[in-house]
Amino acid sequence: MGGAMHAAAQVCGDHTDPQLQDIKKKQNKTRKESGLREADFDVAFEQGLQRGRKDLEGATNTQRNQMCDKL
Repeated sequence: MGGAMHAAAQVCGDHTDPQLQDIKKKQNKTRKESGLREADFDVAFEQGLQRGRKDLEGATNTQRNQMCDKL
């Protein structure tokens, strides 16, 4: 789950904050194994998180509900 999906999961309430942090830690471990620098991961994740939040703010209730159903 990237930053944008992290934002969606927060809005939909499908995962608790500790669960989301655990998922991010697992992604960071995968990042390390693939050779991506931690700083690059952090930047990309944060950009995705901010973009996801911005997109969700502009979504209608119907759009948010449809997205949450897909999660």
